[in-house]
Amino acid sequence: MDEFTFRAAYAIFGAVLLALLFFIFSRKLDRKLFAVPVVVGFLFSAITAQFIGGGVASPLFGGVLTGYLVKNTTKWSTLFRAGAANAALTLAALFLPAHLTLYQTSLADLLAMISTAGYTITAEQFLYLLISNYLLYFVTIFTFLTGTGAILGNYLRRVLMPKQHL
Repeated sequence: MDEFTFRAAYAIFGAVLLALLFFIFSRKLDRKLFAVPVVVGFLFSAITAQFIGGGVASPLFGGVLTGYLVKNTTKWSTLFRAGAANAALTLAALFLPAHLTLYQTSLADLLAMISTAGYTITAEQFLYLLISNYLLYFVTIFTFLTGTGAILGNYLRRVLMPKQHL
């Protein structure tokens, strides 16, 4: 596999995956109700990821903030979808720098770095590892954590706020 094909396959797969994820989860959400909570939760996730890492806490806290800011909705599937839309935006923002670094390094150098660790893989195997273990793993984890956080944040809002402010 030549370098252009490798980069094109990875870029197209990542862009289509994140766009599809955002489209599926944000479809039929009321933009007036969900736009501000999703954007604020995304900003919070992206900023906290710079300080505490993008592991578990950043998407979970961003989802909790998204769910806390959503008003007049208690349906858990709608809250999960709002959190998942937040996850798609967060993934796009967090992985763009990593992808740009990957694109600036030649494929031969990437494979040489891997071979110094004692592994010999081809470009196709490296592409498979990037797509399956890197992109799909983080999409699944971020979506689950942020969606669950949105459900927990809305529950927290209902517990902490008096009835007249809900």
